[in-house]
Amino acid sequence: MTIHVLVLYDSRGRLIGPLAQGMAEGVAPRTAGRAVLRTVYEASRQDLDRCDALVLGSPNWSGVTGKLKLWLDSLGDLWEDASLAGKVGAAFAGGPPAPRASSSRC
Repeated sequence: MTIHVLVLYDSRGRLIGPLAQGMAEGVAPRTAGRAVLRTVYEASRQDLDRCDALVLGSPNWSGVTGKLKLWLDSLGDLWEDASLAGKVGAAFAGGPPAPRASSSRC
């Protein structure tokens, strides 16, 4: 049985695309899986219906981006009627590194 994993991400921010690609590449070697890589701009309701597992990715801008949240909220009926029950879920985020502490001499 093939496990279908949807890797859904908001592509804004330069780190998230490569992280999403890495997530997708890691699916097949470790499972009998097949990853479907979609940005939040490309993904459809059918992608979510068909997947066995969902991995969400977002730039770290004080939580999930508004675009990803809007996409998820637009599919509220799937959450309410338990169509997504039993699907495995995961998430990842990325952002710029923390600024280095600087020292100064007086």
